[in-house]
Amino acid sequence: MQINEKDIKKFTIIFLILLLVVLVYLVVKPILFSIFAGLILGYILLPIYRKMVRVIRNKDLVSGTIVTLVVIIIAVPFWLILPIVIDQVFQLFRTLQDLDVQQAVRGLFPNASEQFTIQSSLILKDFFSKITSLILSSAVNLSLDLPNILLHTFLILFILYFTLRDAEELKEFLSKISPLSIARQKAMTKHFKEITDSILYGQVIGGVVQGIFAGIGIFAVGIPGALTITLITIILCIIPFLGAFIVWVPIMIYLFATGQATVGLLFLLYNLIVVSNVDNIVRSYIVAKRTNVSQPIIFIGMIGGLLVFDLAGLIIGPLVLVYFIALLNSYKDKTLYSFFSDENGE
Repeated sequence: MQINEKDIKKFTIIFLILLLVVLVYLVVKPILFSIFAGLILGYILLPIYRKMVRVIRNKDLVSGTIVTLVVIIIAVPFWLILPIVIDQVFQLFRTLQDLDVQQAVRGLFPNASEQFTIQSSLILKDFFSKITSLILSSAVNLSLDLPNILLHTFLILFILYFTLRDAEELKEFLSKISPLSIARQKAMTKHFKEITDSILYGQVIGGVVQGIFAGIGIFAVGIPGALTITLITIILCIIPFLGAFIVWVPIMIYLFATGQATVGLLFLLYNLIVVSNVDNIVRSYIVAKRTNVSQPIIFIGMIGGLLVFDLAGLIIGPLVLVYFIALLNSYKDKTLYSFFSDENGE
């Protein structure tokens, strides 16, 4: 087989395209999450933008107004809550440092041997020490990383602005460069909307609701630093694999260890009956209303995506699996060609 000049040019062009793809990925990799977050935020706020632009009829003004409102909604609560959170972090630290662990273990296991009491006390001391160190180191790292956080926040808002303003142009551009047929583009768009809505509304709203209910229990039993712990719990509830139990189990142990057996028992029952189930109710309702995709596929995609793409993988992972299964089904039905051409041969 002879390679002529035309083949060399073709291979050169392919090589250059692949090289540019790799370089583009390396350039955007550090800010990939910010780009994705801005696009998703734009997707969420797009219905509001469309309603506003019908009235104001100025894309730049409407986009700028929405971005400004987002900044206010995020910044004002953060500014008000931050001093309280910092104060409660140190309160929590002092409470854990002052806790007589050995006496607490004796109260929890009055008939235990001295050796068991000492070993359990050492384990609990190490556990509480690691928790306080983690909280303090996270607070320090957060303050040191503030410039980087502000940069990524600016990027998210920047992308949000242009996603809203140029949404129709972006949609038209993606449609033109897509190799898929018009019918398949619509099907893929439908899957994207279903999965994105399912995960955003189901995982996020379900997690927030669960975290709030857990926080109600934490406030009710009078745990120091309840606001800080509630905020941490909400974040843990949103992320798959994790959940409110990571927070309420140590609190339950603390209550029993400090002699508050009745309160600890009521706290345990509240979390087992209410907190552990409220997110499933919310998520099931939202997911059932918004998607026809198999829930195991969404769950596996979210976990795998989270491990590969970090938080952005919560949406990317399920989409990859759904699109792959759609290709397999088309291959099985011998309709794979229809992915790339319309039925009329276009």
